[in-house]
Amino acid sequence: MRSDRSSSVLPILYIAAFVAGFNENIINVALVDIMAEFGISAATAQ
Repeated sequence: MRSDRSSSVLPILYIAAFVAGFNENIINVALVDIMAEFGISAATAQ
């Protein structure tokens, strides 16, 4: 019974980890534009 629960949760955790990593990359790329738009330093934008 326990392995059924683990096998159903594991894909959800993989997807969540991928989305979190992808989100960090998107923000990292957009950080320069965010800094320019608001006129703030890199430390403030982070």
